[in-house]
Amino acid sequence: MESVVKKRYLIFIALVLLLFVCVTFITYARQVWQSAENTTFDTTIGDIAGVRFINGDSINVTNLGPVLDYRDSANVEFGIYNRTNGTINVSVGLNITSISSSLQSSSFKWVLERMNSSNVYEVIASGDFSSAIIGSNSIISGNSINTGNSYTYYKLYVYIDGSVSNDASMMNSSMNSIVVIDAVNG
Repeated sequence: MESVVKKRYLIFIALVLLLFVCVTFITYARQVWQSAENTTFDTTIGDIAGVRFINGDSINVTNLGPVLDYRDSANVEFGIYNRTNGTINVSVGLNITSISSSLQSSSFKWVLERMNSSNVYEVIASGDFSSAIIGSNSIISGNSINTGNSYTYYKLYVYIDGSVSNDASMMNSSMNSIVVIDAVNG
């Protein structure tokens, strides 16, 4: 009789531990799934290039306010990998799906940076949204990437320039856009 009770007790302990492990695993999986930091994804452009978006491929901004340093603004980070044996020409574009009319201004700007060989980001292109057109793929930069064994990383920032006088209607305005990358053999 004592062995039956001991056996039931061990089964009960095993079930409690199994339940604990399952609840812990499900909680962790749910947390990772809902995390905003879980937006890295990879894609390819044929056999020419690989593209890795670190924090998603879109820049959706609302409730904007002016900033003095563009690095304090909304950004998207991505890397491009040359999959060929030669040089590729890469173009980075921004497809604007919606933009408030107040943001179609010379003080609503973008900056594209590329990481150099010293792992420091350098500005390679910049501009503004004064002539932004909804639905068009505006090419903001074109450059070449040589054959390499690693990704070339970029950051695209979107911001209201706080060093100039801005229209008050720009505050709390919004823009939605998708980064578009194209590559061809050089």
